[in-house]
Amino acid sequence: MKKLLILLTMFTFTLGAKAQFESGKSYIGAGLNNLDMSYNGAKGFSFGLDVMAGKFVTDNWLVYVKGGYKHEGKTDIDDFNAGLGFRYYILQNGIFLGANASYVHGTKSYNDFKPAVELGYCFFLTR
Repeated sequence: MKKLLILLTMFTFTLGAKAQFESGKSYIGAGLNNLDMSYNGAKGFSFGLDVMAGKFVTDNWLVYVKGGYKHEGKTDIDDFNAGLGFRYYILQNGIFLGANASYVHGTKSYNDFKPAVELGYCFFLTR
């Protein structure tokens, strides 16, 4: 009985998620990453912050911009990045395919262009 109730609940969320992927909806995301909890005297503490904002241009197609900052412990290397990307939400439950490109600038005269592909799952907090 418990499994059936969970299955029906998940099915209901899947049906109700359609409004998330309609044309004109906005997307905003942020995250902390690269947290190095194994602090030691040689490496130091590292962390990163990423932000992303986008708009659904048509149903299931998201175009977004992103930016971020990363600090690498005692090495005094700080990276800043900015980029553009798009995602296609395959199913109405948050599974997506995407591609993006970022420009990374490091404080030690490090510059890089990073193209990437994405496969993932996105959970929306709002209805």
